[in-house]
Amino acid sequence: MNNSNITLADKYLNELGNFKDSIKPIKGKTIHSIDSNLVRIKNEYTGEIVDYSKPDLNEILAFQMYIGLTPAEITNENAQSRAVEVLSLLR
Repeated sequence: MNNSNITLADKYLNELGNFKDSIKPIKGKTIHSIDSNLVRIKNEYTGEIVDYSKPDLNEILAFQMYIGLTPAEITNENAQSRAVEVLSLLR
């Protein structure tokens, strides 16, 4: 994957993190925080926070962008649907 796609994916996650407080829980999970190395997802039912590697998630997102996922700007209006896309990539 080329670096420009990785950079776009990183920007995408950072923008999503800016809207984390306005994103409603998705199947009981919310974005707790996003930093340079980790994406933290909180289970709203148990309070458990699970860490995911941001570089690994960037790789997955970069591939999705390469095959057609549009790196659209994240706004308050579309943050919820973008969060659904990102959470669906996590295992």
